[in-house]
Amino acid sequence: MSPHAEPPLLSVIIPVWNGARYLGETVSSVLGQGAKSIEVLILVDDGSEDDSARVAQEFATGEAADSTAPFVCCVAHPHMGLAAARNLGVSLARGGLLLHLDADDLLAPGSISMRLEVLSKNPDADMVTGSMISFTSPELSPEESSRYDLAAGPQKGGLPGTSIVRAAFAQKVGSQNASLAHSADLDWMIRAGEAGVKTINVPDVVLFRRIHGRNTSLSSNASASRLQILRTAMARRAQTGTHSSQ
Repeated sequence: MSPHAEPPLLSVIIPVWNGARYLGETVSSVLGQGAKSIEVLILVDDGSEDDSARVAQEFATGEAADSTAPFVCCVAHPHMGLAAARNLGVSLARGGLLLHLDADDLLAPGSISMRLEVLSKNPDADMVTGSMISFTSPELSPEESSRYDLAAGPQKGGLPGTSIVRAAFAQKVGSQNASLAHSADLDWMIRAGEAGVKTINVPDVVLFRRIHGRNTSLSSNASASRLQILRTAMARRAQTGTHSSQ
């Protein structure tokens, strides 16, 4: 990228359902990046029973006068599930780059600019993925925190917020499977691999994953869903291999 070229627009998509407690910190971690040309789409589930809508609206900027300044838009939608909400965000996104972020996680300072720089230097790459660190939310008691055996150091990827993907490639892979109540992002990443995604993995920590006891990704249902997704992917690959040999 030329030093005088306008940076590509990055659309940060944040679905939220009853996430008022952490949403403000999450959005602030995006706006505090110091990166330009960002739009933040906060998709507020109309079924939320807390102050999610109010918190989201506090960040709304309307039409930004400066096109390079972060632009925050709040979008209300009926209850549809996480995958469908993310798909809605993608359909509304104006950016050529996409970043999905859970409403309870935090971006590491400077992690957006770093990943954008990697993509600018590697125009043939479809996605750049960094590492994450899990932490127990401060409001948990020592007893509650002790229930979680968290990795001592950074972990490679694992959550949507660790990756920035080119919108063109995301369109090639298709939407997330809205019929999956859990782990639709895992299914999408597997399909992306099958579609030939070129990913650059960087060792930098780009995301802090909050553990607060209500994380859907830690439920037994989520574990069962991940197992089924992996089995389906293996069967799909076996079938493809069979067909290719005929």
